[in-house]
Amino acid sequence: MGLLQRLRTANAEFAMQLRHTCLPETVRGDAAAFVDLRPADDDVGGLTGALFGIPDGGLLACVAPAPDGGRVLYLDAAAYRSAIALRSSGDGDNALGQLSIADDANLVGQPLTDAELSRIRAGYLLRVIAELVGEATEVKRQTARFLIDRKSTTGVLIDLPDVRTQLSHVHAWLDVLEAAHAELTGRPASPRTCAEAEILLVAALRKLQMFANQCVQLNGGWGYIERNPVAAFYRDLNAARPLLRISATGPGTPIDWTQPFVAATDDEHAFRATFAEYLHERVTPVFDAWEASGRIPREGFEELGKHGYLGQACPREWGGGGAGMIRHMHMTEQMMLENLFGLTVSTMLIANTVVPILTRYGSEDLKDRFLPAIAAGRTIPCLAVTESGSAGAMVTTLATTADDRGDHWVVNGDKHYITNSPAADVAFVLTRTTRGADAQGLTLLCVSMDLPGVEIVEKYAKLGAHASETGHIRFTDVKVPKQNTVGYVGSGLLYVVDVIVEERVLIAAAAVSYALYCLNRTLAQLPARNDAAALADLRCEAAALRVRCWQTARRAAAHTSISTDAAMLKYLCGDFVRDCIDACEDALLAGRRAPGDIAWLQRARLDGRVMSLFTGASGVMKDYYSRRVSAGLRLHASA
Repeated sequence: MGLLQRLRTANAEFAMQLRHTCLPETVRGDAAAFVDLRPADDDVGGLTGALFGIPDGGLLACVAPAPDGGRVLYLDAAAYRSAIALRSSGDGDNALGQLSIADDANLVGQPLTDAELSRIRAGYLLRVIAELVGEATEVKRQTARFLIDRKSTTGVLIDLPDVRTQLSHVHAWLDVLEAAHAELTGRPASPRTCAEAEILLVAALRKLQMFANQCVQLNGGWGYIERNPVAAFYRDLNAARPLLRISATGPGTPIDWTQPFVAATDDEHAFRATFAEYLHERVTPVFDAWEASGRIPREGFEELGKHGYLGQACPREWGGGGAGMIRHMHMTEQMMLENLFGLTVSTMLIANTVVPILTRYGSEDLKDRFLPAIAAGRTIPCLAVTESGSAGAMVTTLATTADDRGDHWVVNGDKHYITNSPAADVAFVLTRTTRGADAQGLTLLCVSMDLPGVEIVEKYAKLGAHASETGHIRFTDVKVPKQNTVGYVGSGLLYVVDVIVEERVLIAAAAVSYALYCLNRTLAQLPARNDAAALADLRCEAAALRVRCWQTARRAAAHTSISTDAAMLKYLCGDFVRDCIDACEDALLAGRRAPGDIAWLQRARLDGRVMSLFTGASGVMKDYYSRRVSAGLRLHASA
């Protein structure tokens, strides 16, 4: 059964549900369209509304305001005009059947409760999304099999880097859509669920159009032959998409566009509200001054520590909050929604990188000496991993050495682009303790910054995130006591990767929240609805990405492996925030906004650019993820 036929089946079942909500004498005909009559720009026959569902026959259902308030479900078989006229001119048939709107002079009404409307409406939308994503998943498999079976002069097609990356990008977005669909399907029907189902339908239609185009391209000439399932999907989606897109005209229930889709516990809501209040009162008023000075003052860190925001991952016996990943997600999102990117960078390094490493792998002595002071903000740490020759994720090429001298190490080398280093009291330094052993020869050492031989060579002037200091550290014959070794000798890289994988999810969540901040602020500045349509659609995509980030964060909190998902989200969201900032700038300039009106966006562009570089550049993440995806598709094809 093809895509269009399955959509027709969904419509018929939807029509039957509508019929069962009405008195028998009000029902005439075999099928129904569903028109949600909320205030809109279009007016047909005295009724204002937008197409919501697509029929397979002539009966029409309308939801309209009742004279005494509330809403009424109207049914009428004497349709006089195609519903497609709501968005375009012309009558007649279309790919999914005859669409029509009843003359309000012939309407008969039956009360419809919000709960019943929500149940029917959400079920229909989620069914449509499931059909679309399910068909797209099968098309992806067909495309993978085609690429596995075909060879070029340089090898099997699926092994070509460009081809592999394109296919994995398709796979990633299908993963995001499936995750968001599962999130909504698991909830009880409510007006909010219906609104979020509309949002997800918009995101699905946008990304599936991209997906269909890429799959046709990857199939070459075979992708244009109708008997190819890939071509058939492209054809059916092309026919159905305009009508389905009209269905998702925008949620009737207000949506909190700072935190869409993801449900939170009462404890999480309370924590986030308290943190938001703290930011408003203690940080936002002074943050521009921090940006201008290029540093967060020490009292700023102490204030954060005093309120418990630097030690959430630290056990309570060392002065921490005994929490972790979930609270870090809330903190990261809230800081980005407040446009506090420099603060986000510095606090993320402390709260979600250094503190977890020390908590999980440090000796009792190291914990006693450093954890309480770091959690309280009295001691500022940094993590020194990157070197000038270790671009991207190639940390196994590190050249900083630590020579064993009995009761101490002697450290020599340079570390570049190290967050917080100009202000740091202690550095956690990844060093090579075994020559020529690659990853197995790397050890993590805790190095006090006041030791002889430690030097801040340069404090970098960066494009953005000015409040977060970044520097170049040089170690020259620095003597580090053996008791300052973190964990086991030769296992340092494992400890760093353990926390960096989680940090990638946080950076992805930060990128999505920053995209929402930019989109929300731009939409508030735009006077015309039409100018804002593309931005509103991007906001729907951001909502779907946010679901996937939170699902991965909760899995990390449950100690489940997330390395592949983290790489996917890191590159998807890092690229997405740049696309959103570009779209915001285009919309504001097209709206003839004054230069002063977009100064905030120019800062956002400089801040947001680094999100595709932190903890693994997008190119490295794409390559890693695409290799994992292609291996999985090969395995599935051979099964």
